[in-house]
Amino acid sequence: MTEKTRESDYYPIVSNWLKGWYWKEKYNETIKEGLKLKIKNEPLVEFDVVGGFRDAGNKIRLYSVEVKIDNSFDTLLQQAKIRQQYCHHCWIAHSLKNSANFMYHVIMKGEYLLERGIGVLLIDIVNQRVTQCLETRISKNKYVKPLFKNKLIAKLGLNQLEFLEIVETKQIILEGEEI
Repeated sequence: MTEKTRESDYYPIVSNWLKGWYWKEKYNETIKEGLKLKIKNEPLVEFDVVGGFRDAGNKIRLYSVEVKIDNSFDTLLQQAKIRQQYCHHCWIAHSLKNSANFMYHVIMKGEYLLERGIGVLLIDIVNQRVTQCLETRISKNKYVKPLFKNKLIAKLGLNQLEFLEIVETKQIILEGEEI
């Protein structure tokens, strides 16, 4: 009997992609460590994969990836819109397996995704690979709220660290404005 694949099985693949490919391509820097956390219950914000680092100008850049393996595209899009209030770059991601319905919605909402700067990823769990179908655009993300961003930076301990450390599961309470 085979074990059912869970959404959380995709998190390490996405985390490795962020550390090994995306940050290296964008900033010519391989991130030695990354961060993954799961935050539960309202009014908490629940990130699937979140990470960050200091760029060449010593600014902290925050990244979020929301993963779904079912056909709940509208839920995924809503989650991404909320995460954009905290992070500079935000992607929605789906399992490559059974991704036809997801990609249909991506095509139908393509203009909206481009306008908001939300990126799109497909995750191949068999080959442990991530394909970026649509790049996130920081210049299009006008939705970051400084209060939310600063609270996330503080809660993650990024004020003192150049790189993040691995966290398997952690609950973080972000207090402040309602979303």
